[in-house]
Formats: sequence, C-alpha cells, structure tokens
Amino acid sequence: MAVLAVDPSSPVTGGALLGDRFRIGESAGDDRSFIRSTATRGSLGGLTTAARQMVQLMDAAGFDLIMVETVGTGQSEIDIARLADMVLVVFPPGLGDELQAIKAGILELADLLVVTKSDTVGANLACQALRTVAPLWRNAPPIHPVSALTGDGIAALADAVLALAKTSPQLAPPARRAPESTSRSLADSFQTMCHELDLRLAFNPAAGVSMHLLDAEHDSQASGLQVIVSVRPDGNLFQLGAVAGAMIVLASEMNLRCIVGDLDMTGGRMQLLLERAHQERL
Repeated sequence: MAVLAVDPSSPVTGGALLGDRFRIGESAGDDRSFIRSTATRGSLGGLTTAARQMVQLMDAAGFDLIMVETVGTGQSEIDIARLADMVLVVFPPGLGDELQAIKAGILELADLLVVTKSDTVGANLACQALRTVAPLWRNAPPIHPVSALTGDGIAALADAVLALAKTSPQLAPPARRAPESTSRSLADSFQTMCHELDLRLAFNPAAGVSMHLLDAEHDSQASGLQVIVSVRPDGNLFQLGAVAGAMIVLASEMNLRCIVGDLDMTGGRMQLLLERAHQERL
C-alpha cells in the first residue's frame, strides 16, 4: 500500500512540520509500503494541489491500496471526497453533542466513521451522538470505535476497509459523492495561480490584496469561477491592478480566460471571472 499524508503549511513562514515522516518512520524498511508526506502550500480543502497527480502516480506504480490522510482542518474540507473511492472520517471524542454532529459536512460523505480513544468515556458519548444523527444523512455509515492505546477495534476496522475496497472502485452513488465538476478543476487552477503570484510578483500579494471565491455551482452548467479581489488596509490600487494583470497572464498560460467584471476603483475592489478558454460565452 501507499500512503500520502498532507500537513498544513504555515501562513507566516510557508514552512510545514511533516509529522507523519517521524510517526511512521519505523515502516520505511518495509518493501510492501511507501509513505510520502507533503504540505498544503496554501491550498484549501484539506489537500495539496498536486494530490491528484501524486495519487495517480502511486496507482501507476502498482500499489493495491492508496491511503490519503488530509490535514483534517474542518467540516467543509471535502476535497478528499472528490479524489478517493472511499472516505473514512476519524471523529475524536469531545467535539460536541448531537447538534455538532448534525452539522455534517465531511461526515455526511463518509463511507466509514471511526471514533478514536475508545478506551475513554468520551468515546461512548461520541458513538452515541453519531448513531443518533447518522440516520438523518443520505447514508448511515458504519461506526468503528478504535483505541491506539489498547489496539481494540483496529483489526476490525482494517477488515472493514479491505472489504469495502474489494466491492467496487466506485463505492458511492452519485447523490452522495461530491461531484468532480468544472468548478472544482477551476478551483484547482485558482490555487495554482495564487502560488504563481507569490513567485512572480515583486511584492507579497497576500499583504496588499485579499482574494476569495464566491460560491460556485457544482454542476456541469457552472459558467465559471468568480473571484473577488480587494485592497487590504496596507495595500494600494497599484497592487490591485498588478494582481489582476498577472492573473490574466497566468490564465492565458494555463489555457484559461480571466475577465475583469465589476470594477470599483473607489472602493478598491474588483470581480474576476475565471473560465476555460474554449468555453463559449453566452
């Protein structure tokens, strides 16, 4: 099997402590496994931008099972659901009651739910909370309590994972799995563009302007990706224009099109539309 472990990058220094390299170091001599740890490098969604290519490379190398560990940053980090055939969500005790579990997010996309620290009292309460709300989701995934301290439940969890892996490469119906859509691939391109801006501009773009995405429709009819660029208190209009111009150039290099939409020079704000170059305008 191959393991791709993703750790968060520091927003201040850009560095990352790849803890999994230390934790799983003892298996480095096992010729049946391969472990690769990487940083997000500013990518959102719980993965790094290159995660899909890395998984494809591991698959081409002939590994039977590929495990991807995300940064685990929150309920909305669902990029893994667009990459993996099976989603296993680790749920530590003490995160809250049933109301916290109802805010499903990634939990609703899980094929298996794992409650850690099963040797503690809090694990029983977590399992009870998940069993209460799981029927409210489209699918009620099995719940596996495990303990790294005693080893309880780990063998049963491994058997459940392997059993699911043998059933089908497409484990979930379309209604449950987060779609692989135009907006998703454009979001990947946007993350790449942000990284390139840091390399190409003479100033730190994150210090001068802020960029965020508007909610994109996750369907085949999505017209493009809307990006809001605005001047920060320490920034200026020159930086705003430089970022917009650089994004237009980068989009052209990536066979995309970046169009300036709503421009408010007084307020120091503009709206950009990122779309595929071959997409016909209405």
